[in-house]
Amino acid sequence: MSETASKNDGLNNDDEIDLFELIENIWHSKVLISIITLVTLSTGLLYNFTRGAPSLEYKFSIIAHQKNDITTSIILTKLWANSTKKDLTYFSTQGMEKYQLGNNPYSPNALFIRALEKLNSLEEKTQYLNENMKKLNLNIIFPKKMSNTFEILTTTYSQTEIANLKTQTLKYIEWSLKRFDQNLIKEAKLLNGNFQSDYLSAPFYVSEVTHNLTVIDKSKSKLIIVLSILLGLITGTIIALTRNAIKTRYS
Repeated sequence: MSETASKNDGLNNDDEIDLFELIENIWHSKVLISIITLVTLSTGLLYNFTRGAPSLEYKFSIIAHQKNDITTSIILTKLWANSTKKDLTYFSTQGMEKYQLGNNPYSPNALFIRALEKLNSLEEKTQYLNENMKKLNLNIIFPKKMSNTFEILTTTYSQTEIANLKTQTLKYIEWSLKRFDQNLIKEAKLLNGNFQSDYLSAPFYVSEVTHNLTVIDKSKSKLIIVLSILLGLITGTIIALTRNAIKTRYS
């Protein structure tokens, strides 16, 4: 065996001994580490119980369904196909691109997604607040794949608002859909100035029988406990290794 190989073997053996000694030192200091962990855990528990009542979030959800009626879609699609203005960006939406719905903004799926996007937009919620003095923390879940049902979530942190949560949510949806239908008439007249009908309806309705109320605990008690234990273990290990290193150096 060459001298270089012998030195490498010696270094490897030293590394293995150091690792073994490191684990041994930690094990011998298990009492100290346990005490420090108990101290940090006790501090975390004390903080958790003295920081006030946990914050609860009340979540109300209803389901938006797509209608099978395609009358509006047929009417607007014909106007759009024969119009010279069908390439206007006025009709484009992110949802149509996300779900690969093609270029026709008046297909049943496109109308459904456009109505949902308008309902979920900040501009629509702000306008509703300005007109009705009602603010809703509403959000729509847009899944990865196109579906004929979407979940509409409304949340509040006030227990006194729960009773009116469903009513206010349904009022907002009705208000927004009415505005969407009015916009469809404006779009129809933009596509064809001779369009006379005053009624176009989005393929959209809300189911009132599938609503539910969920209470979410926002106190983060479990997270506080886990972090307290981890902090104790890490701090205790560092202190134990530092103490052993000092003893070794002066021994």
